[in-house]
Amino acid sequence: MATLAVAGTSFAQSSVTIGGIVEIAPFHTGTVTTRDAGAENPEVQRKSTRTAGPNTWATSVLNISGTEDLGGGLSASFFLMTGLGTLPNTNTNAADGGIGNRERSLSVTSKDLGTLRFGRFVAAPGTGFHAFSGAGSATMPGSSYGFSQGHSATAAGDFGHNNFHANANPNANYERQNNLLQFTSNAMNGFTVTVAHGRDSLDRTDVTRPGETKNEYTGVQLGYVAGPLSLAVGINERKGETEAAAAVPFSLGPPTILPVDAVTNSTNKGSLNWVGASYNFGPFALFGHHATREEETTSAGVTTTANDMKITGLGISAPIGAWTLRASANSGKDSRGVGNADNMKLAGHQVSAVYALSKRTSLIAAAGKNEYKRDGAESTAATRKYESKTLTVMHTF
Repeated sequence: MATLAVAGTSFAQSSVTIGGIVEIAPFHTGTVTTRDAGAENPEVQRKSTRTAGPNTWATSVLNISGTEDLGGGLSASFFLMTGLGTLPNTNTNAADGGIGNRERSLSVTSKDLGTLRFGRFVAAPGTGFHAFSGAGSATMPGSSYGFSQGHSATAAGDFGHNNFHANANPNANYERQNNLLQFTSNAMNGFTVTVAHGRDSLDRTDVTRPGETKNEYTGVQLGYVAGPLSLAVGINERKGETEAAAAVPFSLGPPTILPVDAVTNSTNKGSLNWVGASYNFGPFALFGHHATREEETTSAGVTTTANDMKITGLGISAPIGAWTLRASANSGKDSRGVGNADNMKLAGHQVSAVYALSKRTSLIAAAGKNEYKRDGAESTAATRKYESKTLTVMHTF
């Protein structure tokens, strides 16, 4: 970590810090197993083994931050997080391309009140439950972190990510939000409050594209810390709308225009609520959390339940010399769609051993699994199992 301090007047001082994470896995393997309903349908497996792969345990990033003392107990700061695996980014239409593609924000902090932050970053109320899971990695299978993202079974991260039951509503992501305004209070008698709100819209008026999409997010988190005890609760809501657009016929032009189907006006809304607790006994710490998530989409007057998920998880962490050992497990259900045809049982676990080679470099061995099984005889959904093992080296700077 490199810090550059610049002194200005007698009451103001600025500093810029460069840091981040570099992670490279000498060995990483993953398996995705699927099986359609029906005794006659065999299991289908996809396997992947790679070396020197990044982002198996954590995401390699470059962070640039700066702080300036404004006087009177106030300070201003900025933060840029860039995913090293996504540069160079050639998608000029991507809203999150280039430097600061993962997070970019400005903040004002009052030593008496708290911090007000604006930009694109992880909404604390939307992912706070992961701190109470006991899992070492949010990236590997077995973590409940994907509960906030709704990763699809067809996502590129099939072989190593924290995939959850496929999310039929791609707008219902409770992790990073654009145009997010978030206030986090200072602790008062052990209590802290975080309130977040964000609105994002994309007006796609090209002749070959549908119309405007709008999304809105609101989240609240209440936390309490008293010595070794930590408690928190989070309440989150998202809603969005895609406006209707007429079909576009084929035209030779110039310019040539390919046909595009009509887009029906649709709306979606959802919620993610959770409670979490942890207690540090000294030789080990215990973690627990429970979360619910619901989404529904309405199109052409028909409402479909995209997600109706519940999950409960427990975890344990034990530092032993230079080692940190972790184990976590979670289970739950997803009741979606109409009737019981899509009902699934959700389960996952993750174990890891982290050895501190130095203050900033660690050797990590980990394994994790997420599994989705049909819930009841009426369910016709395909079962899926995501497994991953990794041996990796991580350096923070």
